[in-house]
Amino acid sequence: MLDSNFRGGGIFLNDAVRITIDNCYVTHFTTDGISVNGGHETLIRNTFIGQHITAGGDPDERKFSGTGIALNGNDNAVTDVVIFSAGVGVMITGQANILTGVHCYNKASGFGGTGIYIKLPGLSQTRIVNSYMDFTGITVEDPVQLTISDTFFLGGAYVVFKSVKGVAKGVSVVNNMFSGISHAQYSLVSSTAGAFPRHALRNITGNVVVVESDVPVTASVFAAVSQ
Repeated sequence: MLDSNFRGGGIFLNDAVRITIDNCYVTHFTTDGISVNGGHETLIRNTFIGQHITAGGDPDERKFSGTGIALNGNDNAVTDVVIFSAGVGVMITGQANILTGVHCYNKASGFGGTGIYIKLPGLSQTRIVNSYMDFTGITVEDPVQLTISDTFFLGGAYVVFKSVKGVAKGVSVVNNMFSGISHAQYSLVSSTAGAFPRHALRNITGNVVVVESDVPVTASVFAAVSQ
């Protein structure tokens, strides 16, 4: 365990190359739990990070601050890491980083927290896969070459694309799970000549939108949901 005793940060790497941070427990930091500045190919794995020691639902969650992991460098990997209390779970300001198996419940979005923040407008080049956003979301500024896949979003967790210069290219958000659908809108465009079917939204259970028509028809269905 690395206990910062609320006097500063935890682990700081400056212009380091090929460093592994493994099986650590970093707590009671005021700035960053782990900070990687420059360099590349740092591996952070099997680690627990939290400003306050809690198992969730902390009555002082609104007061959580600091950043669990700050990645200001390229080609780093964060694997099997839990961030359980911080204002921001992972702050990314470097390119070509990958996060796998990361569980963020650092501070709920409703309290102003962010699970993963990619603050690199136009140069994201980040992959987030097989992770768990637990009541806290992902924010990306001007996403370019971004992948978010096979990740579970619980509660108020969501993905936000924040416009800085209005850029978005090569963005892939696929095969993710959200906790539910609270509102849905759809449109049905029939490609069958002369057909004018009656149709209705029948179900929105389990993150699936079901639209049913009264007769068989070839059509395209477009849906927009609020989760």
